[in-house]
Amino acid sequence: MSLPVVWQQKKLGDVKFVLENFSLHAIHTKSFASQFANVINEDLKLTLESDQDGQMNLAELESHGIYVEFDQRNMQVELELEPEALKVDDLTYGDRSYRASPSPSTNFALLNNLNLRYDRTSSNTDEISFEWLADVNLGGHDGINGRFSFFHDNTDTGSESYRGDVRFFYDDYRIPLRYELGDLSSFTRGHLPTINMGGFGFSRSYSDLQPLTKISPSNSQEFHLKQSAEVQVIVNSNTIAKVRLSAGRYDLNDLPLTSGENEVEVLAIYSNGERETFSFSTFYNSSLLQPGLSNFHVNVGFPSEFRNFNYEYLNTPVLSGFYEFGVNNMLTAGVNSLIIDNDIIYGVTTVLGTSYGNFSLRASKSETKIANGYSVSLDTEHSIWGSSPSGASNFRFGYSKSDDFNSSPWQEYPTVTATTAYTLNYNYYISQYLDFNVTGRKSKLQSGSTNHTANMQLSWRYRGFRATAQYRYQDQASTTDPDQHEFFVTFSWNQYNSNSRTRIRTDYNGRNDAVRASYAKVNRNFLNDYGYSVQGEYTPEVESLTASASYTGNRFRVDTTSRYQSREDVKTDDHRVNISTSIAIADGKIGIGNNVRAPFAIVNSHKTLATKQVLINPSPEGEPQAKAGTSVGALINLGSAYTDAALAIDVADAPLGYDWGPGTYNVVGGNNTGHIFTIGSDLSYTAIGYLKDENADAFSLQRGELTGEGQSVSFFTNRKGRFVVEGIGSGEYTVTVGNKAAKVIIEESDKSLIRLGTFTLYEQQEE
Repeated sequence: MSLPVVWQQKKLGDVKFVLENFSLHAIHTKSFASQFANVINEDLKLTLESDQDGQMNLAELESHGIYVEFDQRNMQVELELEPEALKVDDLTYGDRSYRASPSPSTNFALLNNLNLRYDRTSSNTDEISFEWLADVNLGGHDGINGRFSFFHDNTDTGSESYRGDVRFFYDDYRIPLRYELGDLSSFTRGHLPTINMGGFGFSRSYSDLQPLTKISPSNSQEFHLKQSAEVQVIVNSNTIAKVRLSAGRYDLNDLPLTSGENEVEVLAIYSNGERETFSFSTFYNSSLLQPGLSNFHVNVGFPSEFRNFNYEYLNTPVLSGFYEFGVNNMLTAGVNSLIIDNDIIYGVTTVLGTSYGNFSLRASKSETKIANGYSVSLDTEHSIWGSSPSGASNFRFGYSKSDDFNSSPWQEYPTVTATTAYTLNYNYYISQYLDFNVTGRKSKLQSGSTNHTANMQLSWRYRGFRATAQYRYQDQASTTDPDQHEFFVTFSWNQYNSNSRTRIRTDYNGRNDAVRASYAKVNRNFLNDYGYSVQGEYTPEVESLTASASYTGNRFRVDTTSRYQSREDVKTDDHRVNISTSIAIADGKIGIGNNVRAPFAIVNSHKTLATKQVLINPSPEGEPQAKAGTSVGALINLGSAYTDAALAIDVADAPLGYDWGPGTYNVVGGNNTGHIFTIGSDLSYTAIGYLKDENADAFSLQRGELTGEGQSVSFFTNRKGRFVVEGIGSGEYTVTVGNKAAKVIIEESDKSLIRLGTFTLYEQQEE
């Protein structure tokens, strides 16, 4: 016999039981395992599924931590599970294995960001600048992406037109792997320099393709709730989450930790008021890779330089790349190299993370036509006495030594270094209001001379006010100036009013006797939002006043700035106006917005909502980011690629009963992809009716179906036989409950709420 099972006051489904004299005798194991697959642990699930008899008596169930009791009055079974029987649920903040799958997108998408700027100076010179930044996608997230830019400057002396970087790339977010072709900027690893080139590259770009994946090792902690509770997760004295959880076992994963020692606390407040606290201590290092995880980037091409508004490419190809591998939870190792002509730079990197701190070693060697040399760097960071409540490292020490190391062999005049340097930084957090910082550096140059710099700073802050006393020492052997000793104080006061969104700030810097004061209203880029600021600055040499304003419209944004300055009785003024807009095309649809980046969405309103306000992503105060149109849609940014984004819709003045959709659309964009949403449709009616049988008795608490016009909508009746269906259009339908049915005709109407009246259902005749 199948009976509903209640666990933690919730009916979770029907399970087959064996009853004898209205008492429970046994349970059908496979039926139970199927219904509770998401509740019980894997071992118990396998035990139940593999039971040869297919049944298990109550005593045997209890040996597995399963207790059942038959409630004859309500004809249901009450279930209790011991903690060891429960599945461990993850409370994950930035799941290390989570990969956001892109949502369906258009086959073609082109986003154009246009900026027109006008500048005028006190010398009556005018300059007009135009910028065009474009992102294109062909084939959706599995297709080809491109980025390019174009610039035009016009001044009183002439004009220049030139391009920016042009790059095409293909992303496979599953691996992840990115292939690039065009103008590339390389990476910095070990002692390799950044080099711009035109060529081809491929990389395992987790930050771009799997930004939600945790690539650094982190610890997990398990705790058990004996009953449902309000739970607060606290990391380093900061509350990061408040959730309500049911009774069960939970695994705490991938918390937002800082490098070093972290204190984690879980506070559970049960329904009866009882409190229980679970405390853990965990170490985290963001510089490490998870064991077995690799990261790499390889570029090959021709070095480039931008000169005289033109790209110049060398004739000699260059190869640059690195590879890193997570050896274990404590060690990550890597190699890197740059090869051009007969010159080569190669090196190794290692990162060791321990509970005592982080240790990083970089060693490189250059073998070039000019010189053969090496460079070695050792960096350590530790959380020691006086560290902040966040647990971040507060002591850092670095040592580096190079001898005839050529870091740019492709240049006409390469950089060759031969130096030795020591650096130190220490922060002591005396209290939440008071901290002390000391930094120092000693460097020995190739000439044999030595430079020394030191800085000590004591800071006090309280409710927006900050006062600092600072001492600086500098001994530069490269100058003839005597040793410099400086002592000065700085003061600042900063206040923000969240209601009016205004900010007041004043500063004083005793080093140059500079006084600055400003008042500003923040423009949050909502529709018809605006901002402004006024800032004045005074030093013994210069006086200046700067005023700026901005306005955000549905299709554009305007920014203006004026600056007046007086220096040694010479007065100047500069003025700027900037107008920006974004225009997108996606599978024939056009959207216009302001300052939008890819991925993007074009949101149109259906013709049935042409006169209504379709608002997109409204704030809690009701301020939308944009307003949709019928012919030209609103253009909305969907955040970063391969991350979850929510598109919220509100039609406050929609007709009564109008169904404009779910209200919130969850979407994951790829790089440069475009997405189209149409709010509203012809299927926007909400119909209400009553159902009776031949005896005029209501069809009480029955499941039915409305079919017709290519649609099929399920519904449930209340005790009076009342039913409601949403999202249907005009036409002829059949309403069916069991084997009884009736015809329903819905006429076209200006009203969205259709009252159908009462229908009598008759038994259908078999054909």
